Amino acid sequence: MVVHPRLRLGSGSATWVSARTYAPEGIGGFMNRRVKRTLATVRAMLGSRALTYHQLLEQQIFPECRSLLDVGCGGDSPIQVFSNRLEVAVGVDLHRPSLDVARARRTHTAYEELDLLNIRERFGPRSFDAVMALDVIEHFERSEGLLLLELMEQVARKRVVIFTPNGFLRQEAFDRNPWQLHRSGWTVGDFEKRGYRVRGVNGLRFLRTQFAQHRVRPDALGDLLSRATQVVAFDHPSIAFQLLAVRDLAAPRSAA
Repeated sequence: MVVHPRLRLGSGSATWVSARTYAPEGIGGFMNRRVKRTLATVRAMLGSRALTYHQLLEQQIFPECRSLLDVGCGGDSPIQVFSNRLEVAVGVDLHRPSLDVARARRTHTAYEELDLLNIRERFGPRSFDAVMALDVIEHFERSEGLLLLELMEQVARKRVVIFTPNGFLRQEAFDRNPWQLHRSGWTVGDFEKRGYRVRGVNGLRFLRTQFAQHRVRPDALGDLLSRATQVVAFDHPSIAFQLLAVRDLAAPRSAA
């Protein structure tokens, strides 16, 4: 028996959208080949809309970038799935226990315990091809978040990547880390006026709540709905749960 590859929508790896098993011989083999061709056609039509969160991140980095600064990397950075393809991947965080976990997991090639607002002072301008902050900017007050964007845009040579909830999402501190508290919310317009292109991630906004938990139960149904609606959310980030904002530094800012 052959388990057919299954179409993923949205991010993460908790569940698959659909799954079927086909017999490779006789009519079963014929149908298996037809379904494979159909799914390949669907993937081609959907393009980036059918990529997982990790695949979307990877798409922003390669092939243009070989060095990356991961700002607020934490202990379980998503870049660990592709960091071995980078020549340099530096993780920066102020929370020492998180850095210790990252070192143990070898998620990056180097680590710095550092206030995130000191990255330009520590690394200098144009020192990394890409500078990334994933689920970070919402932990700052708005004025500090704007400063962080400025600093990232100065340290990066080619590209800045931001991942954050769409609007303010309440979250308290947890895991003995006071910096986990959410202090600000960010919109599509906040990034577009700085020259970022923005895509929606993880389905429609109303389907999830704090810690990205599903509102719809059981959890498997909530996950399925989020993945299915990712096709819409990708091109309409204002109604998405999370935002992926990318700025190529050659692109000028829009007028405020």
